Amino acid sequence: GLMPFGATGNGDYLNWKTDGDPDDWFVVVWDGAETEFREFRGLNMVAFLVEALSGKTDLIPECFRETPNVFKPAEGPQEIER
Repeated sequence: GLMPFGATGNGDYLNWKTDGDPDDWFVVVWDGAETEFREFRGLNMVAFLVEALSGKTDLIPECFRETPNVFKPAEGPQEIER
């Protein structure tokens, strides 16, 4: 079956194909523009996101990838002032 884990602003739905061992699951995208499923065999969620955000797939339009993606980890617990 398919287990959804995300969506894009373009109407695409990101899913895992849940056959067999979870380590073997791969990503399946419901492409809203093309109204079809696209399989990304051999890519787990992290590998798929790296491919998508680096422009190796056409899932995320180039205009959204013009600014470099930067990951900044939190510097520890943040206190909330009340």
